[in-house]
Amino acid sequence: MTQSLKIAVEEFLQSLVQEQRRAPLTADNYQRYLKRFINWLNTRLERAVSINDITVSAIAGFRQWLGRQRGRDGHELASSTQNYHLIALRSFLKHLHRRQTGNLPPQAVKLMRPTEHQLTTMAGTELERLLAAPGRTQETELIKLRDRALLELMVGSGLKVSELVSLQRDQVLLDHAEFNLRGHHGRVRTVPLSHQTRHHLKRYLEVRTDHSPALFVRHDRAGSPKQAAKPLTSRSVQRSVERYRRLANLQKKITPSSLRHAYAAYLVAAGTDLKTVQTLLGHRHASTTATYARSVLRAAPRLPSQREEHH
Repeated sequence: MTQSLKIAVEEFLQSLVQEQRRAPLTADNYQRYLKRFINWLNTRLERAVSINDITVSAIAGFRQWLGRQRGRDGHELASSTQNYHLIALRSFLKHLHRRQTGNLPPQAVKLMRPTEHQLTTMAGTELERLLAAPGRTQETELIKLRDRALLELMVGSGLKVSELVSLQRDQVLLDHAEFNLRGHHGRVRTVPLSHQTRHHLKRYLEVRTDHSPALFVRHDRAGSPKQAAKPLTSRSVQRSVERYRRLANLQKKITPSSLRHAYAAYLVAAGTDLKTVQTLLGHRHASTTATYARSVLRAAPRLPSQREEHH
Protein backbone atom coordinates (compact mmCIF):
# COMPACT_ATOMS: atom_id res chain seq x y z
CA MET A 1 0.00 0.00 0.00
CA THR A 2 1.41 3.36 -0.99
CA GLN A 3 1.59 6.14 1.56
CA SER A 4 -1.17 8.12 -0.19
CA LEU A 5 -3.57 5.15 -0.10
CA LYS A 6 -2.75 4.47 3.54
CA ILE A 7 -3.45 8.10 4.45
CA ALA A 8 -6.69 8.07 2.45
CA VAL A 9 -7.92 4.96 4.29
CA GLU A 10 -7.04 6.47 7.67
CA GLU A 11 -8.87 9.71 6.80
CA PHE A 12 -11.90 7.72 5.63
CA LEU A 13 -12.08 5.71 8.87
CA GLN A 14 -11.80 8.91 10.92
CA SER A 15 -14.57 10.55 8.92
CA LEU A 16 -16.89 7.60 9.58
CA VAL A 17 -16.78 8.27 13.31
CA GLN A 18 -16.23 12.01 13.45
CA GLU A 19 -18.31 13.28 10.51
CA GLN A 20 -20.83 10.52 9.77
CA ARG A 21 -21.29 9.62 13.45
CA ARG A 22 -20.91 5.92 12.78
CA ALA A 23 -20.06 3.60 15.65
CA PRO A 24 -16.36 2.83 16.25
CA LEU A 25 -17.21 -0.83 15.70
CA THR A 26 -18.44 0.02 12.20
CA ALA A 27 -15.14 1.75 11.45
CA ASP A 28 -13.27 -1.32 12.71
CA ASN A 29 -15.30 -3.58 10.42
CA TYR A 30 -14.76 -1.30 7.43
CA GLN A 31 -11.05 -1.26 8.14
CA ARG A 32 -10.97 -5.05 8.14
CA TYR A 33 -12.92 -5.29 4.85
CA LEU A 34 -10.75 -2.68 3.13
CA LYS A 35 -7.59 -4.37 4.36
CA ARG A 36 -8.79 -7.63 2.83
CA PHE A 37 -9.42 -5.91 -0.50
CA ILE A 38 -6.05 -4.14 -0.50
CA ASN A 39 -4.18 -7.33 0.45
CA TRP A 40 -5.96 -9.17 -2.36
CA LEU A 41 -5.04 -6.41 -4.81
CA ASN A 42 -1.42 -6.41 -3.61
CA THR A 43 -1.19 -10.13 -4.27
CA ARG A 44 -2.82 -9.79 -7.67
CA LEU A 45 -0.56 -6.97 -8.88
CA GLU A 46 2.52 -8.19 -6.97
CA ARG A 47 3.38 -4.68 -5.81
CA ALA A 48 2.26 -1.94 -3.48
CA VAL A 49 -1.05 -0.57 -4.76
CA SER A 50 -2.27 3.01 -4.99
CA ILE A 51 -5.63 4.72 -5.28
CA ASN A 52 -5.41 4.56 -9.07
CA ASP A 53 -5.25 0.75 -8.92
CA ILE A 54 -8.86 0.62 -7.69
CA THR A 55 -10.42 0.05 -11.10
CA VAL A 56 -13.59 -1.54 -12.48
CA SER A 57 -11.56 -4.60 -13.40
CA ALA A 58 -10.08 -4.84 -9.91
CA ILE A 59 -13.51 -4.61 -8.28
CA ALA A 60 -14.91 -7.29 -10.60
CA GLY A 61 -12.00 -9.57 -9.74
CA PHE A 62 -12.51 -8.99 -6.03
CA ARG A 63 -16.21 -9.84 -6.34
CA GLN A 64 -15.29 -13.14 -8.01
CA TRP A 65 -12.69 -13.85 -5.34
CA LEU A 66 -15.20 -13.21 -2.55
CA GLY A 67 -17.58 -15.67 -4.19
CA ARG A 68 -14.98 -18.42 -3.81
CA GLN A 69 -14.16 -17.77 -0.16
CA ARG A 70 -15.49 -19.81 2.74
CA GLY A 71 -16.30 -18.77 6.28
CA ARG A 72 -15.31 -20.36 9.57
CA ASP A 73 -18.13 -22.88 9.18
CA GLY A 74 -16.70 -24.12 5.88
CA HIS A 75 -19.59 -22.78 3.81
CA GLU A 76 -19.38 -20.20 1.04
CA LEU A 77 -19.71 -16.61 2.20
CA ALA A 78 -23.32 -15.48 2.23
CA SER A 79 -24.20 -12.75 -0.25
CA SER A 80 -24.79 -10.42 2.70
CA THR A 81 -21.25 -11.04 3.98
CA GLN A 82 -19.81 -10.42 0.52
CA ASN A 83 -21.83 -7.22 0.34
CA TYR A 84 -20.34 -5.99 3.62
CA HIS A 85 -16.94 -5.92 1.87
CA LEU A 86 -18.36 -4.20 -1.20
CA ILE A 87 -20.30 -1.63 0.84
CA ALA A 88 -17.10 -0.71 2.69
CA LEU A 89 -15.29 -0.30 -0.63
CA ARG A 90 -18.12 1.77 -2.10
CA SER A 91 -18.16 4.02 0.98
CA PHE A 92 -14.42 4.51 0.62
CA LEU A 93 -14.88 5.53 -3.03
CA LYS A 94 -17.56 8.02 -1.94
CA HIS A 95 -15.06 9.48 0.49
CA LEU A 96 -12.46 9.83 -2.27
CA HIS A 97 -15.04 11.34 -4.61
CA ARG A 98 -16.00 14.00 -2.01
CA ARG A 99 -12.35 14.93 -1.65
CA GLN A 100 -11.79 14.77 -5.43
CA THR A 101 -8.90 12.32 -5.04
CA GLY A 102 -10.40 9.27 -6.71
CA ASN A 103 -10.93 8.47 -10.39
CA LEU A 104 -13.61 5.83 -9.95
CA PRO A 105 -17.22 6.73 -9.05
CA PRO A 106 -18.75 4.81 -6.14
CA GLN A 107 -21.50 3.56 -8.47
CA ALA A 108 -18.87 1.30 -10.03
CA VAL A 109 -19.20 -1.02 -7.04
CA LYS A 110 -22.18 -3.29 -7.71
CA LEU A 111 -23.52 -5.28 -4.79
CA MET A 112 -24.30 -8.97 -4.92
CA ARG A 113 -27.92 -9.93 -5.44
CA PRO A 114 -29.14 -10.86 -1.95
CA THR A 115 -30.52 -14.32 -1.39
CA GLU A 116 -34.00 -14.60 0.07
CA HIS A 117 -33.73 -13.96 3.78
CA GLN A 118 -34.51 -17.08 5.80
CA LEU A 119 -35.44 -16.83 9.43
CA THR A 120 -34.08 -19.27 11.95
CA THR A 121 -37.20 -20.28 13.83
CA MET A 122 -36.92 -21.76 17.29
CA ALA A 123 -39.49 -23.54 19.37
CA GLY A 124 -40.11 -22.25 22.88
CA THR A 125 -38.44 -25.32 24.39
CA GLU A 126 -35.31 -24.68 22.29
CA LEU A 127 -35.10 -21.11 23.55
CA GLU A 128 -35.54 -22.32 27.12
CA ARG A 129 -32.67 -24.80 26.71
CA LEU A 130 -30.42 -22.15 25.19
CA LEU A 131 -31.13 -19.64 27.96
CA ALA A 132 -30.50 -22.26 30.64
CA ALA A 133 -27.17 -23.35 29.11
CA PRO A 134 -24.90 -20.81 30.92
CA GLY A 135 -25.96 -22.28 34.25
CA ARG A 136 -24.63 -25.68 33.21
CA THR A 137 -21.05 -24.56 32.64
CA GLN A 138 -18.04 -24.67 34.96
CA GLU A 139 -17.59 -20.91 34.70
CA THR A 140 -17.65 -18.53 37.65
CA GLU A 141 -21.04 -17.40 38.92
CA LEU A 142 -20.31 -13.91 37.57
CA ILE A 143 -19.81 -15.18 34.02
CA LYS A 144 -22.90 -17.39 34.26
CA LEU A 145 -24.99 -14.41 35.32
CA ARG A 146 -23.51 -12.20 32.59
CA ASP A 147 -24.15 -14.68 29.81
CA ARG A 148 -27.70 -15.45 30.95
CA ALA A 149 -28.42 -11.71 31.04
CA LEU A 150 -27.04 -11.02 27.57
CA LEU A 151 -28.92 -13.97 26.06
CA GLU A 152 -32.14 -12.77 27.68
CA LEU A 153 -31.58 -9.27 26.32
CA MET A 154 -30.95 -10.49 22.77
CA VAL A 155 -33.92 -12.85 22.77
CA GLY A 156 -36.31 -10.45 24.50
CA SER A 157 -35.36 -7.20 22.76
CA GLY A 158 -34.07 -8.14 19.31
CA LEU A 159 -30.79 -6.23 19.56
CA LYS A 160 -28.03 -6.56 17.01
CA VAL A 161 -24.85 -7.94 18.51
CA SER A 162 -23.07 -4.66 17.69
CA GLU A 163 -25.74 -2.79 19.63
CA LEU A 164 -25.48 -5.20 22.53
CA VAL A 165 -21.73 -4.80 23.04
CA SER A 166 -21.99 -1.01 22.72
CA LEU A 167 -24.49 -0.63 25.55
CA GLN A 168 -23.49 1.37 28.61
CA ARG A 169 -24.73 0.74 32.14
CA ASP A 170 -26.41 4.12 32.43
CA GLN A 171 -28.42 3.51 29.25
CA VAL A 172 -30.44 0.67 30.71
CA LEU A 173 -32.56 1.71 33.69
CA LEU A 174 -33.78 -1.43 35.42
CA ASP A 175 -36.84 0.23 36.95
CA HIS A 176 -38.13 1.04 33.45
CA ALA A 177 -39.71 -1.35 30.94
CA GLU A 178 -37.81 0.22 28.02
CA PHE A 179 -34.77 2.28 27.10
CA ASN A 180 -33.69 4.43 24.18
CA LEU A 181 -31.01 3.31 21.76
CA ARG A 182 -29.27 5.46 19.16
CA GLY A 183 -28.57 3.46 16.01
CA HIS A 184 -27.14 4.19 12.59
CA HIS A 185 -27.48 7.72 11.18
CA GLY A 186 -28.41 9.01 14.64
CA ARG A 187 -31.84 7.36 14.63
CA VAL A 188 -33.20 6.71 18.12
CA ARG A 189 -35.57 3.85 18.86
CA THR A 190 -37.20 2.52 22.00
CA VAL A 191 -36.15 -0.97 23.06
CA PRO A 192 -38.50 -2.95 25.34
CA LEU A 193 -37.24 -4.60 28.54
CA SER A 194 -39.33 -7.46 29.90
CA HIS A 195 -39.53 -8.22 33.60
CA GLN A 196 -37.52 -11.40 33.00
CA THR A 197 -34.72 -9.52 31.24
CA ARG A 198 -34.56 -6.86 33.93
CA HIS A 199 -34.40 -9.57 36.58
CA HIS A 200 -31.33 -11.22 35.04
CA LEU A 201 -29.61 -7.91 34.31
CA LYS A 202 -30.11 -6.84 37.90
CA ARG A 203 -28.63 -10.10 39.25
CA TYR A 204 -25.57 -9.66 37.03
CA LEU A 205 -24.97 -5.99 37.81
CA GLU A 206 -25.39 -6.52 41.55
CA VAL A 207 -22.34 -8.80 41.69
CA ARG A 208 -20.13 -6.64 39.45
CA THR A 209 -17.25 -4.92 41.26
CA ASP A 210 -15.42 -3.37 38.30
CA HIS A 211 -15.69 0.28 37.31
CA SER A 212 -16.30 -0.15 33.58
CA PRO A 213 -19.23 1.86 32.20
CA ALA A 214 -19.97 -0.93 29.69
CA LEU A 215 -23.03 -3.08 30.36
CA PHE A 216 -21.30 -6.34 29.39
CA VAL A 217 -17.59 -6.84 30.04
CA ARG A 218 -14.95 -9.54 30.14
CA HIS A 219 -14.30 -11.12 33.51
CA ASP A 220 -10.79 -12.54 33.34
CA ARG A 221 -9.80 -14.70 36.25
CA ALA A 222 -6.24 -13.33 36.18
CA GLY A 223 -7.18 -9.67 36.39
CA SER A 224 -8.22 -7.70 39.42
CA PRO A 225 -12.04 -7.62 39.64
CA LYS A 226 -11.94 -3.95 40.62
CA GLN A 227 -10.08 -2.85 37.51
CA ALA A 228 -12.01 -1.32 34.63
CA ALA A 229 -12.85 -4.43 32.60
CA LYS A 230 -12.85 -4.42 28.82
CA PRO A 231 -16.23 -4.55 27.04
CA LEU A 232 -17.21 -7.75 25.31
CA THR A 233 -16.67 -7.82 21.55
CA SER A 234 -19.13 -8.97 18.91
CA ARG A 235 -16.90 -11.92 18.19
CA SER A 236 -16.82 -13.03 21.83
CA VAL A 237 -20.63 -12.93 21.97
CA GLN A 238 -20.82 -14.97 18.76
CA ARG A 239 -18.51 -17.59 20.24
CA SER A 240 -20.58 -17.73 23.42
CA VAL A 241 -23.83 -18.25 21.52
CA GLU A 242 -22.24 -21.08 19.55
CA ARG A 243 -20.92 -22.64 22.74
CA TYR A 244 -24.33 -22.56 24.39
CA ARG A 245 -25.98 -23.90 21.23
CA ARG A 246 -23.79 -26.98 21.49
CA LEU A 247 -24.31 -27.27 25.23
CA ALA A 248 -28.10 -27.08 24.72
CA ASN A 249 -27.78 -29.79 22.04
CA LEU A 250 -29.50 -27.68 19.39
CA GLN A 251 -28.87 -29.10 15.94
CA LYS A 252 -29.75 -26.01 13.91
CA LYS A 253 -27.31 -23.13 13.38
CA ILE A 254 -27.85 -20.47 16.03
CA THR A 255 -26.12 -17.07 15.93
CA PRO A 256 -26.82 -13.70 17.57
CA SER A 257 -28.75 -12.82 14.42
CA SER A 258 -30.87 -15.95 14.92
CA LEU A 259 -31.96 -14.62 18.31
CA ARG A 260 -32.92 -11.30 16.72
CA HIS A 261 -34.85 -13.26 14.08
CA ALA A 262 -36.62 -15.29 16.76
CA TYR A 263 -37.74 -12.07 18.40
CA ALA A 264 -39.00 -10.72 15.07
CA ALA A 265 -40.76 -14.00 14.26
CA TYR A 266 -42.55 -13.86 17.59
CA LEU A 267 -43.74 -10.30 16.95
CA VAL A 268 -45.01 -11.10 13.45
CA ALA A 269 -46.76 -14.31 14.49
CA ALA A 270 -48.35 -12.50 17.45
CA GLY A 271 -50.02 -10.15 14.99
CA THR A 272 -47.85 -7.09 15.56
CA ASP A 273 -48.22 -4.72 12.62
CA LEU A 274 -45.15 -4.42 10.39
CA LYS A 275 -44.66 -0.72 11.09
CA THR A 276 -44.29 -1.47 14.79
CA VAL A 277 -41.95 -4.38 14.08
CA GLN A 278 -39.87 -2.11 11.86
CA THR A 279 -39.63 0.45 14.66
CA LEU A 280 -38.72 -2.10 17.33
CA LEU A 281 -35.98 -3.67 15.20
CA GLY A 282 -34.63 -0.36 13.94
CA HIS A 283 -34.99 -1.25 10.27
CA ARG A 284 -34.46 1.72 8.00
CA HIS A 285 -36.58 0.27 5.18
CA ALA A 286 -39.95 -1.43 5.46
CA SER A 287 -38.87 -3.95 2.80
CA THR A 288 -36.38 -5.40 5.26
CA THR A 289 -39.11 -5.98 7.82
CA ALA A 290 -41.40 -7.48 5.19
CA THR A 291 -39.05 -10.46 4.83
CA TYR A 292 -40.17 -11.63 8.26
CA ALA A 293 -43.83 -11.52 7.25
CA ARG A 294 -43.07 -13.57 4.12
CA SER A 295 -41.42 -16.32 6.13
CA VAL A 296 -43.49 -19.35 6.91
CA LEU A 297 -43.90 -19.50 10.69
CA ARG A 298 -45.64 -22.77 11.42
CA ALA A 299 -45.19 -22.59 15.18
CA ALA A 300 -44.19 -19.20 16.53
CA PRO A 301 -42.44 -19.51 19.87
CA ARG A 302 -43.44 -17.59 22.93
CA LEU A 303 -40.27 -15.93 24.13
CA PRO A 304 -39.09 -17.25 27.49
CA SER A 305 -38.25 -13.71 28.58
CA GLN A 306 -41.92 -12.75 28.26
CA ARG A 307 -43.53 -15.67 30.10
CA GLU A 308 -44.16 -13.82 33.39
CA GLU A 309 -46.18 -11.11 31.69
CA HIS A 310 -48.64 -13.74 30.45
CA HIS A 311 -49.24 -15.51 33.78
